Amino acid sequence: MRLLAAAAVIAGGLVTIGVVAAVGSPSGAQVLPPDPAIDRIAYVTPEGEIWTVAPDGSSKSRVSPADDGFYTWPTWSPDGRTIVFSAVFGETAEDVRAQLLEADLAAGTVSSLHSGATGFVGLLAEDVVHYPIWSPDGAHLAFIAGRENGLALLLDDRSDDDPPREILGDGPLWLSWSADSRFLLAHRAQENILIDVGSRDPMDRYLMTWVDSLAERYRVSAWSPADGRFAYVERDGGGDHVILMATPDGARIRVDRAPVIHSALSWSPDGSYLAVHGTSGITTYLGQQVILGEGFRLYDADGMSTDLGVGDLMIAMFWSPAGSRIAYVTAPDARGTISWRLYDVATNESRLLAEFIPSRPQLVLFSFFDQYALSHSPWSHDGRRLVFSGRLWRGVVSAAQASGSQVIVLPVDSPAGASPIAEGVLAFSSPR
Repeated sequence: MRLLAAAAVIAGGLVTIGVVAAVGSPSGAQVLPPDPAIDRIAYVTPEGEIWTVAPDGSSKSRVSPADDGFYTWPTWSPDGRTIVFSAVFGETAEDVRAQLLEADLAAGTVSSLHSGATGFVGLLAEDVVHYPIWSPDGAHLAFIAGRENGLALLLDDRSDDDPPREILGDGPLWLSWSADSRFLLAHRAQENILIDVGSRDPMDRYLMTWVDSLAERYRVSAWSPADGRFAYVERDGGGDHVILMATPDGARIRVDRAPVIHSALSWSPDGSYLAVHGTSGITTYLGQQVILGEGFRLYDADGMSTDLGVGDLMIAMFWSPAGSRIAYVTAPDARGTISWRLYDVATNESRLLAEFIPSRPQLVLFSFFDQYALSHSPWSHDGRRLVFSGRLWRGVVSAAQASGSQVIVLPVDSPAGASPIAEGVLAFSSPR
């Protein structure tokens, strides 16, 4: 039986939690058939196991070891053949330890990629032990891990057998990869750090360039998938916060004034539009603080404002793989439910898909959607389905009465067909 008991200490934005779990070791994962990652869903059970399953709920297969560790937050590699995930082991607070594990799905093997210090588990958010994000070409894996003196960014070059290198400290850090996988852009406080993973200095260190933004009213810088530009927020000489599009060589253009409190920036996968969501307040939902904002507006690839967007009060948004639609999550209503809605760029209209009550980890994902959209999108690879965890609203129970959490598959063009396929608290579709 797994136990994830936490005593939280919040200091300087870092949540440090002592986690007690039954001792275990990364071995004994089940071997999967060839090409296992074609149209699969990786999910986390309420007991802290990781499995994959077909979208119709069939063909379930364990990924995490069959022991008593606690496993969570599976992250697919771009080719769908590897999943990295967090693990917590230990019988007492003194011997607790966190590891980032990787599973080779074709071979059915699990190995350790990174181990934290014994007796310490530093969480990035509730139940979030690591944050991994693959480069688009799969050649590098960047991840954030907790240390006793704060959060650190590590980078693993998948072409060698060397351990991951620590690149930066002093988190929190927000990460995004350029479309060509050459640059990793880390946003930390009032600076952007551009890490060139294709170049190293004579000391064999990655070349880094500092791009000061002097602004903290955003989290994740957004790279255009179509060219080498990234969007971010800067405070100009007059004290105004503005949205900029820039290139690694320093060229930049002004897009617009940024929202007053906070900006979330997200490029469409085809590079046609930059979506900008501005937050306007905070509410408490399911015991967590959730940031709210009034919809989003779209800017074209030249940074010009369009008449496209929505004004609904919302907490998260995610572009479809083709870049033609945005699935977004509305604010909680009086019943304690939230909703998926689907926005169509061509018609500039949105429609209701489903009302639901999210699992707590799902709500964490929504709360940091601008980061997780780059690594843990709820969309299936073909843009036909949304996959998420919680309980569908059936008009019977309120959020306060809902218990348990299910993996739900929602066909966006026939939302009445939404159905639970497994018991789970987090779920993510394979990239192919």
